[in-house]
Amino acid sequence: MLQDSDLKGFKIPGHKEKLIANLFADDTTSFLSEEDDPVTLNCILDDWSIAARANFNASKIEVLPIGSKEFHLKLINKRRMCPERYRFPDSIHIVDEGTVIRILSAWFGNEADLSAPWTNVLEKVDKCLKTWEGSNPTLERRRLIAQMVIAGMTQYLTQVQDMPPHVEKLLT
Repeated sequence: MLQDSDLKGFKIPGHKEKLIANLFADDTTSFLSEEDDPVTLNCILDDWSIAARANFNASKIEVLPIGSKEFHLKLINKRRMCPERYRFPDSIHIVDEGTVIRILSAWFGNEADLSAPWTNVLEKVDKCLKTWEGSNPTLERRRLIAQMVIAGMTQYLTQVQDMPPHVEKLLT
């Protein structure tokens, strides 16, 4: 349905197919080009919802403008991707410059501090290490705790987002 549509989505170098949507469990991330009409995507997703007997939670829809800063600001201010096209309703959140949104536990945003999500991770690691410290662990146990706590709590975010150098320094 999506690949056969008129939607352009994103072209990724080295891939034949265009990226239009990523569906994972109950999360759907859509990728529209500046020329795409969101109404076309809505029609396809409505058909998919009927076939899958599922509903999209419209209150959770967020739009993250990707492209030039001029495009970002135009979309944020006018709530349209093109002047003659669909206007996003006020109920749909359009992400401002400097704001991050979470997509499958990774954080994305324009001109945003992408190291901010690491604050929570560092706090959780610190709290967990303090709990383990109370057990007076041996050197071997310390190694296992470091692998379990530090590696376990940082591995996914590091993979999807990279670990900023200052966070790496704090953890070593």
